Amino acid sequence: MNILVLGAYGLLGSYLCPFLKKKGHQVFKQGSSINSELSFSAYSSPSDLVEAVKKNKPDIIINLIALTNVDKCESDPELAFLINVKTVENILASINNSNIHLIQISTDQVYSGQGIHKEEFATPINIYGITKYCSELVASKTKST
Repeated sequence: MNILVLGAYGLLGSYLCPFLKKKGHQVFKQGSSINSELSFSAYSSPSDLVEAVKKNKPDIIINLIALTNVDKCESDPELAFLINVKTVENILASINNSNIHLIQISTDQVYSGQGIHKEEFATPINIYGITKYCSELVASKTKST
């Protein structure tokens, strides 16, 4: 399977990509560094994302891109929206109604209180949680997990 991992050079991506390769998958790794295999910003360079999808023909896109610094999200909600929500909107535009499956990594910060939480009772507790919940809503518009 061809898998495009967005945000491949972060903590989760540094473990996930080698695991996927070991399982026999073709992995294409995106990062914002000039040293990345696919170097572009998925939230500010949507045309580069579209090109990467066309060129690499992934069966799955795994989105690991997120602004997870809660304090930074609170102090700069526009940046939080750009990175956490706009990225997913750009992914959907690049998928363009194809059969590509999106795996969107989210957070438990969309729930408050203790105990078992259900998707229909999401109550984001901060800007980070709000933007990640919004990204889930965007992702739900396509074939996604």
